[in-house]
Amino acid sequence: MAIVENTTPFVMQTYEKWDHQGDVYQVITLKGTFDMVAHQPMSVSPIQIPMVTGDEHFPGLNGVLFYSQLVREGDLILGKRTTDICVSGTSFCPEGYKGIAQSQ
Repeated sequence: MAIVENTTPFVMQTYEKWDHQGDVYQVITLKGTFDMVAHQPMSVSPIQIPMVTGDEHFPGLNGVLFYSQLVREGDLILGKRTTDICVSGTSFCPEGYKGIAQSQ
């Protein structure tokens, strides 16, 4: 396995996979957490969220996982061929605007 030095502030994980011919190759997963504030440039968060190695679900109906909502998809999906951008947060109505529809 190759040694990879992570010089970024982001969380990194490496692992080996095998292709359809049985050849081994190295996978590098890098995960960055950013802070978004209205009317400001996005910035690297001082707290980086750890790598999620498997799907995370809300508790299921009667304890059955297959009937539950997905909270967070795992970061190490074996067949992933693209980049994920996941945004989570909280929205609220500013004081004085509760119940009033606004358009901008």
